[in-house]
Amino acid sequence: MGNMDRRRFLKTGIVAGAYPVGSLKMPLTATGWQARGPDSLPPTEFRRLLDSWYYYTDCGYLAFVDEVQPEVVQVGFYGVDFWALAHVPKAVKGRTASTQPVDGDLKASGRFLENLNKELHKRGVKVIGHFDVEYHVTGLIDGPQGPREGFFKFYNELWDEKELGPRPVKAPLGLLERNADGSPIALNDLPGYSPWPLYHGCLNNPCWRAVLKAFVKRGIERGVEGFIANYFFLY
Repeated sequence: MGNMDRRRFLKTGIVAGAYPVGSLKMPLTATGWQARGPDSLPPTEFRRLLDSWYYYTDCGYLAFVDEVQPEVVQVGFYGVDFWALAHVPKAVKGRTASTQPVDGDLKASGRFLENLNKELHKRGVKVIGHFDVEYHVTGLIDGPQGPREGFFKFYNELWDEKELGPRPVKAPLGLLERNADGSPIALNDLPGYSPWPLYHGCLNNPCWRAVLKAFVKRGIERGVEGFIANYFFLY
């Protein structure tokens, strides 16, 4: 890889470095992922972690991985931001906090992640996925059309029960975190995250936790060894 290409990866979206020895509790499997105590799994130590938010869809990404030789790569989006925005064309959503591999195509983006994880595993790399816990429940809910766009379009029209199991609740508004007066908590102007208001899934709601459980299971099936939880808070 040329110096200009390498600098591009380092400067514009990938944080790379030799970290002090860390440890991970692994593995997860799609069929045996019941919660176990943190001391029931041996730690996996590592000295080099590559954190990839952007440009992992670039054709030079795997060559960069070959050069850096990380033991762990934190790459790909598997939580709410993926399911809410992967089906939305970039011309509509603009640049968002997460990168979806195939513009406007939810299924193809998922297949890309599966293939990327396979390539990383061939290199002996363990994969940690980004997982948005509650933040990108984004779309429109006002007006006679009802909930639509973003997460709400996904939930109402694109949720595949063969892939994710039954919807935990029929109406997606029942998943939202709310103020004391009953109104949904919303952020209405946060450029770079969504073209629509950002609502929040309620972690106290068992139906929302069931949504997250479906997303976690699908991510495991796609080849991740674990997740880093993002956006589990309110701004």
